[in-house]
Amino acid sequence: MVQTQQKTECSFTPTVTNNCTARVYTWRSRVPQKAFERLELLDAKVSRAVLRGRDGGNTILLPDTDVRDAEWIADLLQHGLLTGSFIPPAEQRELRDLTRYRCSLVEERARTVNRLQKTLEDTNLKLGDVVTDILGKSARAMLDALLAGETDPQVLAGLARGRLKAKRAALEQALVGELKPHHRFLLSEHLRLIDTLDEAIQRVGQQIEARMSTPEDSLQEQTIGTQAREQDTAVDQPVAQEEKPALTWEHALVLLCTIPGISRRAAEVILAEIGLDMGRFPSASHLASWAGMCPG
Repeated sequence: MVQTQQKTECSFTPTVTNNCTARVYTWRSRVPQKAFERLELLDAKVSRAVLRGRDGGNTILLPDTDVRDAEWIADLLQHGLLTGSFIPPAEQRELRDLTRYRCSLVEERARTVNRLQKTLEDTNLKLGDVVTDILGKSARAMLDALLAGETDPQVLAGLARGRLKAKRAALEQALVGELKPHHRFLLSEHLRLIDTLDEAIQRVGQQIEARMSTPEDSLQEQTIGTQAREQDTAVDQPVAQEEKPALTWEHALVLLCTIPGISRRAAEVILAEIGLDMGRFPSASHLASWAGMCPG
């Protein structure tokens, strides 16, 4: 890398130039390791016009803004004006991966249910207009009977359970439609995929619950971080009260579930994102910023 006062150049041999994108590594000897971790890659979109051969390679003139930003951040780090980024403990990162994966499964299940409803609308079956849950016990029994070949609306409406029995007349009208073979195939595939996603969501939920119910390992890094912050103040201040017990995942779940509208699953997602140790956040505004809810 050749640096001048006017411009910064980087010579390399690109492997792919179709997307007109060059990934340029920062200069390790110029940028200290901490800053290099933040600036490992600079994505500079350049046009083919700036690619020209020289000594068997290519020269790319980077946009001045990217280079100046890199130099500015490196200069700030050298003067001690940058603080370290917060990296959650390993166990919290693992929990976060699990909760985010479960969210993706739930979203995929919702999309599949919508496709199921669309297929029913194509057959002129208005089951979703009568029942509250298209995958409830009564509705699922009717769908299974439809896939088995039953088409009599009275027989299908007789599968209603509970309070849905009072809507039998509406069910008989809603279950009149034309179910073609390809509709049966699509409905069968949708239901099979929904069952598979339900099983996957249950397995992931059990894994999350098992990890949050074992506080011994989860408290190690939290306890170390809390003791490190309290060491400086404990030397000058006398011991006025006994040390409070460390917060466990299960206790934190119970506390969050006391908030109206917060279920256990939502509490698990919140804890996986923010962790147990709130001492790392200087204020509630910092916590809202970390959670991506600014302005909070």
